[in-house]
Amino acid sequence: MHRLLKRQIQKHLCSELQLDERLQKFYEVISQAYIAADEDRILLERSLELTSSELMSRNHDLQRELGRLAEAHTDLQQSLATLNATFDASFDGLVVFDEEHQIVTYNTLFLELLMISKDEAHLLYGQYLKNILAQRVINANELLNVIREGIAAPEKHLSVLLKFIDGRFLDCISLPRYIEKRYAGRVWSLHDVTSLKLSEDDARHRAHHDALTGLPNRALMHDRLQHAIDHARRHHQRAAILFLDLDGFKDVNDSLGHDAGDALLIEVASTLKSIVRDTDSVGRIGGDEFLVLMEGVHQLVHVTDMAERIIQAVQQPFTIKGEEIHISTSIGIALSPNDGETPENLILHADMAMYHAKRMGKNTFEFFARELALISAQRMQVRNRLKHALFNEQFFLVYQPVYRCRQQNIQHMEALLRWRNDEGKLISPADFIPVAEENGLIVAIGEWVLEQACCQLAAWKKMGFVNLRVSVNLSPRHFIQDELVPLIQKTLQAHGLEPSALGIEITETVFMQNLDQSVKVLSQLNKLGIHISVDDFGTGYSSLGYLKKLPVHQLKIDKSFVDEIHDQRSGALIFSIITMAHILGLKVVAEGVEDAESATLLEQQGCDYLQGFHLSKPIAADDITQLLKQQ
Repeated sequence: MHRLLKRQIQKHLCSELQLDERLQKFYEVISQAYIAADEDRILLERSLELTSSELMSRNHDLQRELGRLAEAHTDLQQSLATLNATFDASFDGLVVFDEEHQIVTYNTLFLELLMISKDEAHLLYGQYLKNILAQRVINANELLNVIREGIAAPEKHLSVLLKFIDGRFLDCISLPRYIEKRYAGRVWSLHDVTSLKLSEDDARHRAHHDALTGLPNRALMHDRLQHAIDHARRHHQRAAILFLDLDGFKDVNDSLGHDAGDALLIEVASTLKSIVRDTDSVGRIGGDEFLVLMEGVHQLVHVTDMAERIIQAVQQPFTIKGEEIHISTSIGIALSPNDGETPENLILHADMAMYHAKRMGKNTFEFFARELALISAQRMQVRNRLKHALFNEQFFLVYQPVYRCRQQNIQHMEALLRWRNDEGKLISPADFIPVAEENGLIVAIGEWVLEQACCQLAAWKKMGFVNLRVSVNLSPRHFIQDELVPLIQKTLQAHGLEPSALGIEITETVFMQNLDQSVKVLSQLNKLGIHISVDDFGTGYSSLGYLKKLPVHQLKIDKSFVDEIHDQRSGALIFSIITMAHILGLKVVAEGVEDAESATLLEQQGCDYLQGFHLSKPIAADDITQLLKQQ
């Protein structure tokens, strides 16, 4: 019993001991688990803290980013508004096309240029340019070719001048557009150049047509005559040139004034145009001289019939300013190829024939070939008279002042040649200068004018008038002579004058005959310091082309332009000439100013100097001296 109990107690104690060991182990496991759990909790709390901090930081970053995006959005809206405003405020009509060549957007001016209402504007989206313009422009085929060119070469810059059915001209330029270096279509810019185009056409017309009558001028008739000569040569035909001079026209000018004379010239021009055939040309080459060109002449009777019809028509009375005026015409005729194979020869020979017709009693016509000997004798006679006048001091100079606008002081003047013959009659320069030009005597006359002008300048210098300049006129013949520049230098030195005291006036005819020689001589004169003016500007063959080549200082607007200054288009043309001259650094003189209103208009348009009867007629040197003393 005792042993059994002892064993039970020992067994129990062993069991307790084992239980304690198991509990101890369990406790250890639980403790380790707790410790691990506590570490995980700490790590989790720290992780949560870090995550929360990160989230707050990210949130702040996002808020800042959203703020920047909001600012960028505002800036983008403002930029877009500015761009749209600029797009609509452009002086050009703008239209944007996608890569499929369909309209994406456009500005308001584009609608206005195409005369599309805002109600119809929405119909433009997705349309092709050719569909929009094809029914509006005359040169639609040219537009289609340009569009095809752009399709074939997307990178090219394109341009085309479109003429609309309503008479407008639009200059169109097309540029490619890219989005991230990818071709995304084209932008077309449309600019209305109607006024500029009409001005260019008007300037081109004036360069080749007489300002008074609207007829072709000498330059254009020269071109047409050359064409007629070439055509006649190819087809074994003849061309005829009829040179007309009005008999009694000077009397009309002297008795009724220049306005009446101009009105008469206009009426004569209209009469001639009504007589000739559609294939013929009528031109005015200066003063009261006209040309009629007949092409494809098969029989001389056709030429004589035309001459007789002209004579009969011109001798019919004209009513000018309520008065009946009677004049006639003398006609000289030259034929190609018999009388010359160049325009210059044919016109010259027709001119000779015309003078012979005048000698035969006027109001008639003569062929060049019939009376060549008589014409030559007449020219020789006039030449002899001119020589006599030169050696017997029948020539004299008068001076016409040139006034600065808004001032009344004389700064420079033009020396003008006059001739009083043995009978005491004053001969017009228009009557003897052409003959002197033709016979070469103009060179000697020009040297005399230069000498006399310099002599008078020296006299004024001794009187104390040291800042004067006198201009003399040189003919085309002077420019073909190498001794011109040395002659001028020698003359100035002989009279103790500075080169700046002398001015040279030349007409555009000089450049037409030999531009290279003219540039050479004028450059030498310019280097000396001599003032150079282009006289009768705008009446020659290429008034604009030579200006960039020639060393000139001044343009003198021809009287024919000034006479029409009250006409809106003529006034605009004068303003254009003045503006162009000033851009080129040139001064401008308006010739033939005959009334205060014209002078005021010229001053308002920026003209630098005025010359004409309104200010002063050409007067003697003594009268100029009195004016200078009164300044």
